[in-house]
Amino acid sequence: MPMNPADRDLVREWGKKLSGPWLLKAVLTDDPRSPKLESFYRALAETVSSPDFIVERRPGREFPELVVGEVWRFHMVPSGRELEPFLEVISAMADPRPLPLPTHSRELEMPLWSSDLLLFVTPQCPFCPAAVRQVIPLTASPARSRARVVDGALFPEIAEQHGVKSVPTLILNGKFRMTGTITLDEILRILHRSDPSLLDTDTLLRMLKEGQAGLLANMMVEKNTVFEGFLPLLVHPEWNVRLGAMVVVETLAERNPPLAGELLDTVWDSVPGADSRVQGDFLHLIGELGDSRWLSRMEDLARRNPDPEVREVLEETLELLRERP
Repeated sequence: MPMNPADRDLVREWGKKLSGPWLLKAVLTDDPRSPKLESFYRALAETVSSPDFIVERRPGREFPELVVGEVWRFHMVPSGRELEPFLEVISAMADPRPLPLPTHSRELEMPLWSSDLLLFVTPQCPFCPAAVRQVIPLTASPARSRARVVDGALFPEIAEQHGVKSVPTLILNGKFRMTGTITLDEILRILHRSDPSLLDTDTLLRMLKEGQAGLLANMMVEKNTVFEGFLPLLVHPEWNVRLGAMVVVETLAERNPPLAGELLDTVWDSVPGADSRVQGDFLHLIGELGDSRWLSRMEDLARRNPDPEVREVLEETLELLRERP
């Protein structure tokens, strides 16, 4: 899709004011809409003459997208009303010191778990550009929320999948839905007041990968409950994820020992049949945090002649548990 003269002029003037490094990536697939995104992407690159453009081609029919920085994904061809807020997103990601609206500075600095923001727009929608602008401060704040913007007219199957019938529609963490006039005030109110124990495993996984194990542990302590979505992370196949999850449990053990014990009990049933590396990590955790009640379980596991890779950790765990009253 060639860029019209008005859009090209807008991009050219925007490029003159842009400061700081920025990254734009086009993820192209076998989806028939990929050429439209690629055409826009190349027109933008030619107009701005920036070296920071990357094209990634993936086999398969997943949805093509434009990726800005690490937190924005666009399933759309920005043009007309959609172009200016798209360029503002790039500017915000390029600025190492984003300046949120003064009235929201305090709220944006408050502890806030990383959130997933899914926004549906269309080129004809007069209110959609404002909705995109309301989301920008969240993606530039310490919370580093992730945003995904979908042109519901160009990708109707994504809109249908999420039951979206009007735009703009914003879906927060896959659970909370806003339509019509969307304001940063309302988004922050929902995020701060909503129940974090309802966060799904994918959101909690991202929190761990972003180094927010301490924040996650604090939220569990405050709610005095083990988040259901957290449990699979202790037996996750990726070692770095398990390590982050173990940090959460260790923090819980310091601040709320009964809650940590409840968590170990809940996860235990899924451990004996898990991969030997997963078993080893969990046994190490039991050795560090478990009490004498775990001794009979560990002795029973030892009688089953476990994998040699597990036995060494198991023997260390048994030794530690036998030393405890």
